[in-house]
Amino acid sequence: MLRLAVPVALRDAWFNAEAEVWKPWLEQQPAYLGRDLHWDPQQEQAQVLIRWRSQQEWEAISEEEVAAVQARFVATLNKATGGEDRDPIPLLAASRWLLLARDVPKGG
Repeated sequence: MLRLAVPVALRDAWFNAEAEVWKPWLEQQPAYLGRDLHWDPQQEQAQVLIRWRSQQEWEAISEEEVAAVQARFVATLNKATGGEDRDPIPLLAASRWLLLARDVPKGG
C-alpha cells in the first residue's frame, strides 16, 4: 500500500498519469493481481493498494525497472501540468499487508 500527497490541483493529472504509465506496466507483470486507487479530498492524499500473487514475485522486479517506470510517470505528470518537479506526487508512506480473508457480499 502506498500513501501519496496528491493535491486537488494535481488529482486529475495524477490519475491520468497512473492510467497511462503505471497501469500498463503493472498489467504486463505476471504476478500482478490488481490495484485500487483511493483519494481523500480533505487530506489531499491518495492510497494505492496493489495486489501481487506473492511478495517474492514483487521483490523479484528490479529497483532499476521500477525507477524507470517512475521516471516515465513523473515526466508524463510534468508534461500534463507544465511542471518540472522531480517528485510532484511525493510518497508519504509504503507498507506491505497480508490478505487474511476477503468477504464478498451475497449476490455480488
